[in-house]
Amino acid sequence: MEEKYPYVDIFLDDGGHTMTQQRVALEEMLPHVQPEGVYIIEDLSTSWSPKFEGINNADICNEDFREQTTVGLIHRTLDWLNSDWITGGAMKPKQLEDKFYSEMWWKTVPEQVKHIHFYNQLVVYEKGLTYEAKDLKTVGMIIPYKASGVHQPVDWDPILKKLQNFTGSSWQW
Repeated sequence: MEEKYPYVDIFLDDGGHTMTQQRVALEEMLPHVQPEGVYIIEDLSTSWSPKFEGINNADICNEDFREQTTVGLIHRTLDWLNSDWITGGAMKPKQLEDKFYSEMWWKTVPEQVKHIHFYNQLVVYEKGLTYEAKDLKTVGMIIPYKASGVHQPVDWDPILKKLQNFTGSSWQW
């Protein structure tokens, strides 16, 4: 297929319904979709249908569901998309060992996918330039509203008032 269609901007997987068919198509064709293109999988309800290799009455908490269904694979791609933050700080996906994930193509997601949109029975992978995490810890994990003794004091009142005006929030600072 890649030889016949070397440039794919939109790929709609409306083919097979089995877990094997959907998962192989995703693994093989997502990397083939051009930058700024989209990859769409529909009929995700088959992940719960034993007729299509799905697992009835299961969810992502079930290890077999996570490892064997298309919806389980999609959930893992969400992890891959956010792999920069796995260690609790910024970490480039290239620094993670391949054995971290069982699928060897997992790096395709953080390197090529900028958004994953999940809808009822449908997922859309939007490809394009991706964010590169930087290990910047200028204020820590929280915004220091009060003097921290570590950073220069910041007058947050004008900023918070602008935010309040913009959002229409009734929150009182």
